[in-house]
This record gives sequence, C-alpha cells and structure tokens, in this order.
Amino acid sequence: MTANDGVEFYVRDIFKDQSGETVVVGIPNNGMPIKVGDRFELRYEIDCDDVLNGVPNPIRRNCISVQLSVQRIDFMRKDVDKLPHGVTGGLYLSGAGLDGVIPTCFLRTAAR
Repeated sequence: MTANDGVEFYVRDIFKDQSGETVVVGIPNNGMPIKVGDRFELRYEIDCDDVLNGVPNPIRRNCISVQLSVQRIDFMRKDVDKLPHGVTGGLYLSGAGLDGVIPTCFLRTAAR
C-alpha cells in the first residue's frame, strides 16, 4: 500500500442515532485513518471465503459509485477529527449512495 491508495472502511453496522441521523459503524482497515472531510467514491463487497483464505487483492463484487462525505466521526460518544486504522467508530455521512451501504460492505475513498 502506498500513500496514494484510497482509504478502505469496512462497514460493520448501520443504525439511527437518537436524533434520527444515520450512523455507519465500521473500521478503517488498510493502514490509513479516516478523516472528517474524506469522500468515499466506491462501495463494494468482497467474498467472505476470499477474506478467510487470505486472498491478496480479492475481487470486488457489486461495485457501486457513491459520493459520500464524512461529516462527523464518533468514537466512544465523542466527536473526533480522524479514526485510526483498526479502530471502530461511527461515521456520519452525507451525499449520494448512502442507501446502498450495507453491513459487511466496504467503502473506499479516492487516492490521497
């Protein structure tokens, strides 16, 4: 992975907070943090068997273009500016494509 790779975010769950806003819970999982202001451009799925078998660069399935911006990040009920690699947190997203985001999918930003 290089600094030019996009950030990958694994979606674990989606729920509504007390105010009714959608929260996408997950983990940045390719060594880079997610930051407020990041924009996701792709949503996709990876076959579970590929993950379990450690397949390098598994085939992306059900790819959908999205335009989702990170508005807020919740970590342990506190707003933070970034979510480090491997740390679970909730993202508040705005833009097009949120309806296609489901648990166990991945979101990817453009290259930095």
